[in-house]
Amino acid sequence: MSPKHQWQKPRKFDCNLIVIGAGSGGLVTSYIAAAVKAKVTLIEKNKMGGDCLNTGCVPSKALIRSAKWLSQLNRFNEFGIKARRSNSTYPMLWSVFNRSLKR
Repeated sequence: MSPKHQWQKPRKFDCNLIVIGAGSGGLVTSYIAAAVKAKVTLIEKNKMGGDCLNTGCVPSKALIRSAKWLSQLNRFNEFGIKARRSNSTYPMLWSVFNRSLKR
C-alpha cells in the first residue's frame, strides 16, 4: 500500500494559521505565530529555507566571499606578506579558484 493510501483524514482541522512555503518569510511568520501560542501548520514542498537559503542568496554570498578571499591571498606578496599557496590547505576552494582563472 502506498503512503498516500495509509494516511487517514482527520475529522476536523484545528489550526489558527496555515503558512504555505517555508522560505525566509514563511519561517519567520510561522515562528512568530507559534511564539504567541497560535496553532500553525507550515506547508513546504521542497527544502526548508526556500530558494534564498538553499540555492540563491546565501550560497552565492559564500562563493563570492570565498573567491574574494582567494583573490586577496593570491595578492599577499604585493603587500609584502609571504604566503604559500598550498593545494592541501583548502583543496576545494583552490580547485574552484583555479577553474575560474582558466576561463
